Amino acid sequence: MFFTRDLVIYDSKKNNWMDYSLNLMRRDPDIKKIFLILMRLLGNQIRDVRIPENQTKRIEAQVVYDQFETDLMTEESDGVKKLFEILCPLIDILSKGRVLICDELETCLHEALIYQIAELFQRTSDRFSAQLIFSTHDTSLLDSNLFRRDQIWFTELNEERATNLYSLMEIRNVRKTENLKNGYILGKYGAIPMRNKNFWEEFEKQIEK
Repeated sequence: MFFTRDLVIYDSKKNNWMDYSLNLMRRDPDIKKIFLILMRLLGNQIRDVRIPENQTKRIEAQVVYDQFETDLMTEESDGVKKLFEILCPLIDILSKGRVLICDELETCLHEALIYQIAELFQRTSDRFSAQLIFSTHDTSLLDSNLFRRDQIWFTELNEERATNLYSLMEIRNVRKTENLKNGYILGKYGAIPMRNKNFWEEFEKQIEK
């Protein structure tokens, strides 16, 4: 039951979460209210969402601002559409204590929004017991104010092209007040493509051959 009901995998290529979200808002005024509150708190000054009834093909929606309206699918940015896709499922996942797994959560979203989404799960975990498991290349999320050391994991390819997985907790001499982003970029924790200091010199030599 856990794997079929409580484990949710976000895959934008396979999951039609946009239609799901818009249908959910159309059927449930409370979900729509929470969605609009979250959008405003995330810095999107959307006043309302108009979703026509009895749509037979692709669902459509008008996004209402104070002085104008836009068509969601043709006039809004990829970032706004991504928020429309994920916020309603997030509300459902949080309220039902489910586990969301997402690869590269930061796609099409500003790093500040990802930080706030992660913080939302952290702050509501005691109340709803929901969890967020995600991969990311966004080093700004390496923040000890947001995650505990046991919540941060790294992946690194070994010489056999297999992936090693390890926690920040396993690395010695990491202070609680340490700047994790800087430590990672400097290669202290591994799991980073090491830069070749002679890259351009070697590149030019190869080109000249």
